[in-house]
Amino acid sequence: MRWRDTRDFARLSAIVYGFAGIVVPVLGWLVGLAMLMTSPRWSSREKVVAAGVPTTLTLVAALATAVASATEATPERLAVVVHLPSGYDVAWFGAVVVLIVTASIGLRLMLAIRD
Repeated sequence: MRWRDTRDFARLSAIVYGFAGIVVPVLGWLVGLAMLMTSPRWSSREKVVAAGVPTTLTLVAALATAVASATEATPERLAVVVHLPSGYDVAWFGAVVVLIVTASIGLRLMLAIRD
């Protein structure tokens, strides 16, 4: 039996997928995703969710950051619009949401390992 076919590899890939992105932001997630995709322990649907959800959330966060940055209050508009979040605030919020969702998917994958 090959190492990538074992439960231990599946368990390790779920941990790397869910939590390595916190330690090494993009590279850790990509390594975990590659490990996850090579393991036969998950269905195609679970693999698509694991790849698609964080990618989609990251794109939405990037778009929201761009919109927030473009509409930031200028000195002329500052008196009118005071309570809009800056692009920086939106970017950090988006990053935190992506990390939490990715870690949650990693935990879900730990519970969904097939025999």
